[in-house]
Amino acid sequence: MLHYDLDGNFIAEVATGLGMPTSAAIHGDFVSVPDLHGRVVILDKNNTINRCPRQQPGSGQGSELQHPQDQWVEGAFSGTHGSYWDKDGNLYVQDWNVAGRIIKLVRVK
Repeated sequence: MLHYDLDGNFIAEVATGLGMPTSAAIHGDFVSVPDLHGRVVILDKNNTINRCPRQQPGSGQGSELQHPQDQWVEGAFSGTHGSYWDKDGNLYVQDWNVAGRIIKLVRVK
């Protein structure tokens, strides 16, 4: 993940190893970064990977998007595409696959 100023000038590389990131959503000190390799990476305010909820078995191999729904592992992702934080810190993740779905990750304090 790269950091640029509003004029397009490069500032720094802030995170590596994100695979194929598709978007970013900010909530307080955290940023969620969905990744087409079947995960969502959560970075803290120091751009350190804080959490990486689990991937669907076989994710990152290109075939996970075609897994039939009866083979999905609940709580695991296939090809995350977007995310959104609500006011309570819960994270909604759009998972791109053969049928599509939205998964809510509830913040645990």
